[in-house]
Amino acid sequence: MIESVLDGLIGFLADPSAFWLVYGVILFAAFLLLVGAVESLILKKPLNAFVMGTLFAVYVYFGVQWGRSVAPTGSVHLWKFGVNPASEFLCPADSPIKGALQTAGTTRCFYHFPGADSYNQIRPDRCYARREEAMADGCDQPKF
Repeated sequence: MIESVLDGLIGFLADPSAFWLVYGVILFAAFLLLVGAVESLILKKPLNAFVMGTLFAVYVYFGVQWGRSVAPTGSVHLWKFGVNPASEFLCPADSPIKGALQTAGTTRCFYHFPGADSYNQIRPDRCYARREEAMADGCDQPKF
């Protein structure tokens, strides 16, 4: 039960916007602790200031550690078909169609056929044997 809840939470946090929302709330709460500590110092309550400052430091430390461990990295696109590229610019001979993510604004995938004008300059994120595989993975034909 707990594992399924944690898996769901990690899946939710894989979305960069959800991650930054949760992480922002954590950092805002740490900021409120810092403000409380400063306010306690001004009002001459050193014990309160020490406790709140310590809580702030602990909260930020664990928040940063947590953020590093679950921050989304790279693309969030989940590949179902195709194979990994053979190298930075090359696809395997049996899967020559290049699938490349474009991250200008929204994350979209485009597929490129061998012989296209810019085919050799495209860095593939995924390689496909057939056009249908690329389309099933969410890739579109580029419009240029």
